[in-house]
Amino acid sequence: MVNNTVTETCIGQHALVTGGHGFVGRAVVAELLRRGARVTVVDRVPFPETDGVTSVVGELTDPAVLDEAVAEGLTGVIHLAAVTSVLKSAEDPQATFEVNV
Repeated sequence: MVNNTVTETCIGQHALVTGGHGFVGRAVVAELLRRGARVTVVDRVPFPETDGVTSVVGELTDPAVLDEAVAEGLTGVIHLAAVTSVLKSAEDPQATFEVNV
């Protein structure tokens, strides 16, 4: 029998989740919080007010947004923000590359 229980904690950790308002991002944020981490979310849409979460709204390509999001003591980055539309990526591959990479 396999035990799939994850017991690792993130107490004392501070993670930055880009694209944290998306489907996968919300699940990642919830799991980080469950494990005791503080989380900063960067997205175009504000993250719902949640204990332990700081929401930064804006574009990742905006230096002011990055300055606000990348705080001292940050211990990890989970980059989930992306242009997901194939049509938009074909129309503007440079902008897609700037956000997705």
